[in-house]
Amino acid sequence: HGRKRKPGQLRGNRFELVVRDVPEDALPALREALETLVARGAPNAFGAQRFGRDGDNVAKARAWLVEGGRPPRGRFEKRLYVSALQSDAFNRALAERLEEGSFDRPIDGDLFRKEDTGGLFVSDDLARATERCAAWEISPTGPMFGRKMRAPEGEAGAREARLREALGLDDAVLARFGKLGLGTRRPYRVRVADAELAPAEGGVRLAFALPSGAYATVVLGELFKGGLVDASRAGS
Repeated sequence: HGRKRKPGQLRGNRFELVVRDVPEDALPALREALETLVARGAPNAFGAQRFGRDGDNVAKARAWLVEGGRPPRGRFEKRLYVSALQSDAFNRALAERLEEGSFDRPIDGDLFRKEDTGGLFVSDDLARATERCAAWEISPTGPMFGRKMRAPEGEAGAREARLREALGLDDAVLARFGKLGLGTRRPYRVRVADAELAPAEGGVRLAFALPSGAYATVVLGELFKGGLVDASRAGS
């Protein structure tokens, strides 16, 4: 339409990709991996493109926000660096959950997001929360640190507190984020919808839909863990 879209107005994206040089005998394993992603969700990590062309936005952000260096001049660059620092922290929290296999299931004190409304809540009934996660009613969330971010409780809260301390993100640093990074929660997993996989000339054709803010390159990285494609450089 004729009006410029604002942040938050985009509901999602549908991707159609052709991945070349995929051996034909790899198709069964790829189909199985895709089915797993549809069932459990894909890790909701931020892709490499979030961190700048040379991948050094986190280092620049830390030099300014954590180490007290000179701030960037432009508001766009400031927002970019704050976002990179938040995204790096989230990816680290997610990596811990992936390592223990809990990115799609609850741990003590988790702050859950309702899939239908986006509401946040803590449950003291892990068995019931596990059932609701399996039914895609709720998903555990991770930190996008900021002054107004709601923190989880119990073990989940203790983990995020340790991460904040390890990264040097104390209250003074979060105050420097200002309105550019007030903080929020981000689900640890993302639903992969309308997924299709079929042979194509010289490779395979993939199609799937993701909600706004999710990365197709991350989905590719999960599917091609065997090294058939460098997902951080894949086009869409």
